[in-house]
Amino acid sequence: MPFARLLRFLVLGFLIALGATLSAAADDSPRQTLDAARVALDDIDAALKRDDLKEADLARLRAENDPLAAQLQAVVAQLTPLFDASTKRLAELTPHSPRLKRQLEG
Repeated sequence: MPFARLLRFLVLGFLIALGATLSAAADDSPRQTLDAARVALDDIDAALKRDDLKEADLARLRAENDPLAAQLQAVVAQLTPLFDASTKRLAELTPHSPRLKRQLEG
């Protein structure tokens, strides 16, 4: 029984730390957010390669993984208008050959 309590305490502490990290990441630049997500995914990947995973371990890893999707979607939503504006500006600045125009539009 003490082991189960300790495990619950550790998981709760980890989730609190993860929540603090995610809320801090909301103020980060897209690059910082992507780097943090990459590190988290690498950690999860390394943990999944262990042979001694229990059901609780898998649940913990899933709890770590699920918020990353929303975080990455927010970065994509933040960068999409910038990408579209850059593409439009590039089209305005380049010579207007028909071939190049088709490449930029397609």
